[in-house]
Amino acid sequence: MKGGAHIDIQDERGDSLLMKAASESRTEVVSLLLKVGANIDLQNERGDSAVILATVKFHLSVLKVLVRAGADLNLQNQEMLTALMISSTSARTDLSETLLSGPNICLDIQSVRCVASYVPEKCLASHVIRSYIMISSKAGNQKHNILCMCALLMRANKQLS
Repeated sequence: MKGGAHIDIQDERGDSLLMKAASESRTEVVSLLLKVGANIDLQNERGDSAVILATVKFHLSVLKVLVRAGADLNLQNQEMLTALMISSTSARTDLSETLLSGPNICLDIQSVRCVASYVPEKCLASHVIRSYIMISSKAGNQKHNILCMCALLMRANKQLS
């Protein structure tokens, strides 16, 4: 950057310029920072990345830019939560769908369990997903099957909203 400032400089909480732009829904600034080489996967002292911050603040346009730019969608914060786990707690299925469209999303059984924990017990989707978790724990898990279960969860969450 001009003037010698480092693009990934962090404040006292560890937030970078990219993280601040992501949490404030400044899509154009996020795009510009990525073009000049900002570290897309930098995490602050809470373990939050730009992807997690955009998800927490429901900034879909920023999230799309970060996913397209190849952000690591599997980073966990200090609470051991990924952006997908966080998005599953809201009625904003568009956030989860955007994250699931990412080429490097890792869907393991722990992620599905976390997502499933937010669906009420009496919901049919909850029973299907819990059954799937039991089966895939024994038989191994495949990304396609987990994606189907996550899609089912998102639909169930949408119906409950």
